Amino acid sequence: MVGLLRADPSDALSDVIVVTHAGLLATCRSLFAAQWEHARPLEEGFLAEPTHDEVDQELLRLLSSGATDAQVARALDMSPRQVGRRIARLGTELGAVGRFALGAAAQRRGWLP
Repeated sequence: MVGLLRADPSDALSDVIVVTHAGLLATCRSLFAAQWEHARPLEEGFLAEPTHDEVDQELLRLLSSGATDAQVARALDMSPRQVGRRIARLGTELGAVGRFALGAAAQRRGWLP
């Protein structure tokens, strides 16, 4: 069995190391499997961690419970325009068009409980 590892994992153009030692390959395979368990799907090309805060989380929770923008605005002590801007920003960040798609994308990303 043979494995190829980047000399510098943070540099996609770095040299490659050829690994043939069975013990080292088993260790690499175990490390990969452990990391893979916590992997999330790459969605719409987004790699960055979410930039949402507690207000966004509550907004998403309220939307997922069926609240209207006006109800969300009252619950969060915001104007409906502020709520709309936050929804638009979250939709852009998640690549979601529409409230249902926003909720589904937020759920897939683990942003909703």
